[in-house]
Amino acid sequence: MPTHIDGMPIFNAKKPLELEILPADCKGDPKDPSDCAVARAVKRVMHALEVRAHLSAIVWRTNNVSWTRARTPAAMRVQMIVLDQGGRFQPGHYYLAVMGPRKSSGRAQGSSTNRKGNGGPKRRPPMVLKDVRMELT
Repeated sequence: MPTHIDGMPIFNAKKPLELEILPADCKGDPKDPSDCAVARAVKRVMHALEVRAHLSAIVWRTNNVSWTRARTPAAMRVQMIVLDQGGRFQPGHYYLAVMGPRKSSGRAQGSSTNRKGNGGPKRRPPMVLKDVRMELT
């Protein structure tokens, strides 16, 4: 994840945030991270100047100094995918989580085999979702 957007630093939210998405918010533009239902709700609730809602994180700024970042909850991510693929976003209460501690890059320590170390079945490749917004880069 980037550490700056438009030259301004990104700070993690300090506490989880409750976000109510209203039916009026759901009239936003699907696939547009700055005008979708989530972005509209964050603008309204946080009095944000700019918002970018992505599948992994939501970032917003309330000033011209820095951005704030929160993790997109799984339930909201599913709704974003449904919206991007032509469905409807379900209004309701969602909770934006704080970002966890950053993990080191690269492979996890340990063996590349299963837990018992005997090779075991190979992991399936990840599902690639089509026609959804891009990740935050």
